[in-house]
Amino acid sequence: MGRITKELEIQGNKKAQIVEVLFDSGAEESFIRQDLAEELCNITPSLIPAEFILGDGKTNVIPSGYCALTTAIQDYGIGISAWVIEEPNRQLIIGADVLQKYNIKLDFEHHEIDISQCRRKFELI
Repeated sequence: MGRITKELEIQGNKKAQIVEVLFDSGAEESFIRQDLAEELCNITPSLIPAEFILGDGKTNVIPSGYCALTTAIQDYGIGISAWVIEEPNRQLIIGADVLQKYNIKLDFEHHEIDISQCRRKFELI
């Protein structure tokens, strides 16, 4: 598990904004803080409530819904479906769901995002 923080422009269906993004390989899913989600996008409520345990292993959170976002990392378009939660310690957490989907690697030695193997094409079936 590792973490790298970067500032990226994040686009929702309401507006775009520069956001501090935590890339967290230990987070199974991606999350956005409620106040930021309300500014950037329309929040889609979940049909079935989801529940997550924070990194402390004790605190349970139930998202109010999710938010569709996009960003670009070195000219690679990235789509993010982030769960909306009240008080994460970061504005936006990009988790393993996005890292694996796009084959993004975290270079901890240089504190960089490695997109050398980033997937650009996906099969539509």
